[in-house]
Amino acid sequence: MKDYCKKNGNVCRYSSEKKEYEFYDTKKLKEYEGYLKLSGLKDSVKIVNRRKEYEYAKESRKYKDDRATANKEQIRLGEALARFNYAQLYQTYIFQGGEKDLNAFEASEGFKFRENKFISDIKNSGVEFGGKYELYDGNSYITSLKSYEDLARFSGVASKNGIKLTMSEVYTSALLTQHDPRPLKIDIKGSAIAGEEVTVVAGAVMSRNQLDKMPKYGKPKNKVETERTEQKGNKNNDYYNSKSKQLEYGKSIEEKAKDTYHKTPATFDLEMIKEKPALIRNDGRVEYLKKGYINGKEGVFHITVRNGNKVIHKNFIEQKDWKRYMEKYELLDYNQIK
Repeated sequence: MKDYCKKNGNVCRYSSEKKEYEFYDTKKLKEYEGYLKLSGLKDSVKIVNRRKEYEYAKESRKYKDDRATANKEQIRLGEALARFNYAQLYQTYIFQGGEKDLNAFEASEGFKFRENKFISDIKNSGVEFGGKYELYDGNSYITSLKSYEDLARFSGVASKNGIKLTMSEVYTSALLTQHDPRPLKIDIKGSAIAGEEVTVVAGAVMSRNQLDKMPKYGKPKNKVETERTEQKGNKNNDYYNSKSKQLEYGKSIEEKAKDTYHKTPATFDLEMIKEKPALIRNDGRVEYLKKGYINGKEGVFHITVRNGNKVIHKNFIEQKDWKRYMEKYELLDYNQIK
């Protein structure tokens, strides 16, 4: 058997360290199991099925090779897709004995395999880049696709890997605006932003006019006073009602909806939780932190999420108060937050 494995390395090999024959061909393994049973050698010779490990290693090599020859756009898009369900993937990694460290998680064999597979699938899908269909991850630009057909190819890769994208409204907008020279900006995690004044569809696609009406949360050029308006209750609450099906809010947050930060729209919270989490607690709570400004004052937006989409805590803390707040809630140092 040792000679056979030496000649047929694609079928089996002998591990001198483990003193066992590792078979990569399940059919051959069963044949040898029958032979050993008939010969009475079944208990003296150890053979194991390594088919799954063999296939995994073979796939892994292929995906690594594809990544090595992929272009910059294919890599960027593949990496963005690999980050879907980031918090859940990280929790699974910890549950399986992984280190409680985001950098260690991203450097792990499992996460790299996932990244390489997405890049390989994008590379082999025939997706062409450099067109009017601009893809974003929240506010971060990823790449652009050349045609409507490339949008479909991209969606196909996501679907093949178990990622469900709500693309119907995006496809409709893409068809209706395919002769419009202005870009169609698409948030691949749910929402899309259409070109200036294009208002032909609602929901996932928003017009530039709609976008301009939304509050800006970047660094202000001048001090801007936050407008305080009364909210009329949960059913008619523009910020925390059933129109935002992607997020749920705890009762205490709904009650504070007229406070300065608590009246920021759900769309802003959605953008925050698309980013890499700052911390993932042992009990499943996920902490998101983002630097920003309110009324010209610099500070940190803080959101705590449970079960993937239920916001149970949110706040804005000025920079001068962050140290005390950080210690109370066991969060990151101010300089560690982006």
